[in-house]
Amino acid sequence: MTRPSIFLSAGEASGDLYVSRVARALRARDEGLRLVGVVGPHGRAAGVEPWARSEDLAVMGFGEVVRHLPRLFRLARELEARAAAEGVDLFLPVDYPGFHVRLAGRLRRRGIPTLDFIPPKTWSWARWRLGRLRASVERCAVIFPFEVDHYRGAGIDAVFVGHPLVDAHADALASDPPERRGLLVAPGSRPQELTRLAPILAEGVRRLGDRADRAIDVRVSRASGVETEWLRPLLDVGARPVEGTLFDELRRSEAAVVCSGTATVEAALAETPHLIVYRTGGLSYRIARRLATVEHIGMANIVLGRRAFPELLQDALTPGAIADRLDALFLDPDESVRAQQRSDARELRRRLGEPGCFDRVAALALERLGTTANGTD
Repeated sequence: MTRPSIFLSAGEASGDLYVSRVARALRARDEGLRLVGVVGPHGRAAGVEPWARSEDLAVMGFGEVVRHLPRLFRLARELEARAAAEGVDLFLPVDYPGFHVRLAGRLRRRGIPTLDFIPPKTWSWARWRLGRLRASVERCAVIFPFEVDHYRGAGIDAVFVGHPLVDAHADALASDPPERRGLLVAPGSRPQELTRLAPILAEGVRRLGDRADRAIDVRVSRASGVETEWLRPLLDVGARPVEGTLFDELRRSEAAVVCSGTATVEAALAETPHLIVYRTGGLSYRIARRLATVEHIGMANIVLGRRAFPELLQDALTPGAIADRLDALFLDPDESVRAQQRSDARELRRRLGEPGCFDRVAALALERLGTTANGTD
């Protein structure tokens, strides 16, 4: 009897981590599965047979994506042919929508269904993708509760499975945080982000220090792979680099400055009062603003439907504005701003569901395959 085969795919580091968690959940339910796909080090360590490296897919920004399109199209054709030749039963991509939705459409024409885990955020921009998504995938596993109505309203089956970060930090969320001290700056990990953000953040932190009547312990989160020189402006104003887990560092901090992205959800889950910042290239920003259909960039703000956590974007991101916002979050003896952020953070935590996200995705995958925990039909 041929073993059921699932094609897992990740396009960047976070997706690779999620793929590895799904792979382990699948193995726990059915040891006889064959798991193949596009994976990075986490996926490979979880026993997924690599057909390609997710490290080779990780590109960002409109200009960079355009430059890599021929290579990505060629890879999609190669993966389609191999999936058909080797009898893949289900395609399970994680995020990275531009590449994955196109590949899902190709596979569907070959009779291979798709369970899309973290589908395109068509509720925030590019609603035109809904038609392509509906034609390409059979079901979506979504991580925000409001997404269910959005996708189902467009004729796409969607199931809320909870948020991966609730699983990732389940133990910490069940315990009391350590004593909080100082200010954490989390400027991101990509060179493009750090080049634009670090000098502005450094000057904002310096100005905040000028206003303080006490020494401020400023730490900068140094993500894996980030070179010291990329953080030089922040180090020059006295910030200390820390290399611990970002979520743990957030839980140790009185307040934080966080680059827009997954880290903003972590900051809210950590109940750390924070400011969200972002700056990108002028062309990329103008294109994104034209396509955007939401008022906020911070994911917690989008889920809550209000500007619960302040945002400074593009031209509004100035050293003076940073210092002003942090003054209220960090120096102001009035606790009202910080208390309101903590209250909003607890509301977000309730909306993101209980732990078990990856197991729910695995259950949906096996349901589609028609298998049970012991692999029988």
